[in-house]
Amino acid sequence: MKSEKDQKIKRKFSSRRTQKDRLERRLKDYEGTSPRQARLAAKSEFKKRRKTRKEREKHLVKRHGRDAVASKNVFSTVETKNAKNVHKALKKQDDTYLVNRFKGTIKTGTTHQVKSSSVQRLKRELRNDDLLAEGVDSYDKVQQAKYYGRVAKSTEKVTGNVGKNLTQGTYNGAVRLKNLLRGRGFQKTPYDKQFFGLRKQTSQARRKLQLKMRRHTRRFAGRYKKTTKVGRFVSRRFKNIFSDLFGKGLMRSKIVWVFIGLCAFCLILAGATGMPGLKQDNQEINETWLALTKEDAEHTDSTHRYFTDWQPFMFQLNGMFGDFDPKDTNQGAGYQKLRKFDDKGTYPVVLTKLYEETHKKSKALTSQELMDGKNEDGEKAADIIQNPWFVMNNDVRDEIDASRRMGFSVLGHELADMQDNPDDKPVQIARRYGYEKVNDKTELHDGNTIVVTPNQAVKAPLAGKVSVLNDHAIKIFIDKSHDLVVDGLTNFRAYEGQEIQEGDLLGDASSNQLELQYKLWNSYEKEWFSANVGFYFRKVEFLQFTSIVDDDFDPSSKVEDRALTIWQHLKDKGYTMEGVAAMIGNFAVESNINPKRAEGDYLKAPVGSSDNSWDDDNWLNMGGPQIYNGRFPNIVHRGLGLGQWTDVAPGPGGRNTALREYAKSKNKKWYSLTLQIDFMLEADSGANIAKNILSTKNTDVGALAIQFQQSWEGNPGDKTPERVQAALNWFSYLQTHGDDKTEADKKKSDQKKESEKKANDTIKEVEDAEKDNRSVSW
Repeated sequence: MKSEKDQKIKRKFSSRRTQKDRLERRLKDYEGTSPRQARLAAKSEFKKRRKTRKEREKHLVKRHGRDAVASKNVFSTVETKNAKNVHKALKKQDDTYLVNRFKGTIKTGTTHQVKSSSVQRLKRELRNDDLLAEGVDSYDKVQQAKYYGRVAKSTEKVTGNVGKNLTQGTYNGAVRLKNLLRGRGFQKTPYDKQFFGLRKQTSQARRKLQLKMRRHTRRFAGRYKKTTKVGRFVSRRFKNIFSDLFGKGLMRSKIVWVFIGLCAFCLILAGATGMPGLKQDNQEINETWLALTKEDAEHTDSTHRYFTDWQPFMFQLNGMFGDFDPKDTNQGAGYQKLRKFDDKGTYPVVLTKLYEETHKKSKALTSQELMDGKNEDGEKAADIIQNPWFVMNNDVRDEIDASRRMGFSVLGHELADMQDNPDDKPVQIARRYGYEKVNDKTELHDGNTIVVTPNQAVKAPLAGKVSVLNDHAIKIFIDKSHDLVVDGLTNFRAYEGQEIQEGDLLGDASSNQLELQYKLWNSYEKEWFSANVGFYFRKVEFLQFTSIVDDDFDPSSKVEDRALTIWQHLKDKGYTMEGVAAMIGNFAVESNINPKRAEGDYLKAPVGSSDNSWDDDNWLNMGGPQIYNGRFPNIVHRGLGLGQWTDVAPGPGGRNTALREYAKSKNKKWYSLTLQIDFMLEADSGANIAKNILSTKNTDVGALAIQFQQSWEGNPGDKTPERVQAALNWFSYLQTHGDDKTEADKKKSDQKKESEKKANDTIKEVEDAEKDNRSVSW
């Protein structure tokens, strides 16, 4: 057993070691900052800790007395002491600290004095010798010349600074006085408006040119990656040829490298000018997309929804204007091209003109029609030469066509499929990135909503490091490259800090949609920007589209009555007209708003309907193979009613069965209109989804119709345009006819009674006439 003295010494040593380690760890927190900044930050932290300790001491003395301070304020005391030690350590390291500078001055002065005294004593001894005296004099002259040189250099520096400040001050004063005399006030002219501001503009132009050349260099390297082996073979042959012509040595090496550099520059220049593909960088093309979606949003109203697919136009704009900045309002080198569109000659005006030209009628012109000089009727315009969008140059047309075939792959940052896709289907984008109209306000939606299969595994579309944001969202990022947030996940397979590869599992999809936010790094501007995933997936399909309310929409009387009955039934329950119109639009496509519909009822009997089939369980239980000649085995029992409720694999007990069981419990027929509406809200598996959509107010009806199709119907992409168009038409119809249903029913009832009364009066008159005739005959 060790003695108590040894244990005490060990504890003391351990405590000192712990304090030293703690101090070293705290000093690491200030690494990367200047000594002065670190000292000031530590001083501020120490004062804060000391103030907190004193306030806590006052509080403890007031409540528990002075004796309780030592035991109850230990943590605060230790933290204050640690902060003080850190401050002391950083003070010693700061050469700019006044005390350290004073100590250094004293130390340097003392050292210099001692050294000088020793040197002077040595010189006196050496001057006693005539031969050595000459060497000492020469040494003094050299040192004196160095001293005068240092003095002249410092004097020149001070004089230069004084002259610069004096000149600049005089110039600024003259500029202020000039502005004052011209009524602009005693103020400086903005730098970019001054003569010297041209230097800044020239610098910016040079930086843009450097960025452009760097971008084209990367594009050239990517396109000719496959020719690397050929390039090495050719370079070796050139090297041998130059060796034979110029021999070996430094001169030959310089000539070879100059020649290679000229060849590379010519190839890069050729790639920048004559190669097909997008010439804008990632940020510029995304800003072009935003500007065009903003035009869509600003022209959207209650009867018009604009979601133009602008992707094909990107290639046309790049072919016509090259590497342009959509925000650029300067009239630069392309001014003559831009003047064809407007006297201002700026790119924002061009994008506005593009929207106006393609949307002169409800049906937008395609990019190809615009290039061909078509008018709003799709025919060749008479003034085709004057049309600024007409592309006459065949080389430019060929380049645009080649760019369209190449697609957006030249941008890089590609995203892989996020779920298994054996059929190579395009990624469906339910809600696109860009501006949209929300409650009569134009707002930016910086996310991208894509359609996925619920409860299926979701794979990483790109490689990077994982950060778990919450219980349903994951971020995949690489610093100064990309940042992708995937929202809508469950059952995570990835973990915090994991280095994930493309195709690795992230988790499962919690619903039929994923929300993606994609950001890229602009190495030139040193900033992040949001991106449209439609540019980076290999194949995409936008589910949002332009739709216009049909002014001539006029449903048949039976369909009208059923729709108005549904609206009145749901209106009494407190649901909104927007939600009901979205639902009716879907039912119009599914069943023509007819509750007595069954899947395949239009075929010949026994698969098709007959008089007795609607109450025949065997007929109602028919599945996909019976209806479609062996196909669709997943349909166990056929779809019924307004929403075509179906039993799907693995067996019965689905929505078809639930509807008929609900009807039996209510002692009604399953094809009762109001019964099916009540079933949808009370007993259907999607009741909560339906209630949520039917309760939504002040929202785009077309977007609600898509949401109803994807979430409640569960068949995204199936006749989506027809559903949206029907929803918009029915919303417009309900706005003008929906509130008059009760009065219309009363009017119809009164007309029916009046017609019956007239018929009875006519019959009575005929009977009286016949009675009179019989009397006369008698």
